[in-house]
Amino acid sequence: MEIERIQICAVVPTFFVKMQTSWEYDRVQANGKNLLTLKEKNNFAKNNLNSNNYDFTTNIKHQTSNIKHQTSNIKHQD
Repeated sequence: MEIERIQICAVVPTFFVKMQTSWEYDRVQANGKNLLTLKEKNNFAKNNLNSNNYDFTTNIKHQTSNIKHQTSNIKHQD
């Protein structure tokens, strides 16, 4: 019984510390001033035409429109 108590005491605090550390990290990231919303990221990309972010954003939008077009064709065939 003594060995089981020692193992339980060693496992539970480790789990609690990991949970608390993860929660603190999420809380700090959520309150961080350097976080950007999706709208802010898109505006930043549009304002920096020579950046890689702008090209990446336009490519995603172009591919999305192609996927929507293909989906409408599949529905038409059905």
